[in-house]
Amino acid sequence: MSDNATSDTTTVIDVIQSEHQEIEALLARVADRSNSDTDRSEAFDELAANLARHEAAEQAVVRPEIGKIDGTEAEARDAEETKADAMLEQLRSIDVGSSEFNALFDKFRSAVLRHAE
Repeated sequence: MSDNATSDTTTVIDVIQSEHQEIEALLARVADRSNSDTDRSEAFDELAANLARHEAAEQAVVRPEIGKIDGTEAEARDAEETKADAMLEQLRSIDVGSSEFNALFDKFRSAVLRHAE
């Protein structure tokens, strides 16, 4: 394989890392309280959609492979995702400009960033 062929190949890891960067940028937009509530709300909607796509891909491609190596780790990732989904649903029901949203979002953001590591 030539060097050009190697550099043109995108791996699953490359895609996951790229998605993590996009998600981190959206997390920052939502967390930035100097942004308008409208901007934060739009960023939150985009974040939720990106997280749904990202997690679906991880479940379909990555999680089965992790399960082959370490079933306990795969179960831990499933539990982590279930908890994040519940937090996301709760956030959807709260006004983005409220202190309640901000407090819960800070916890959610920390959990997502830990996952990205």
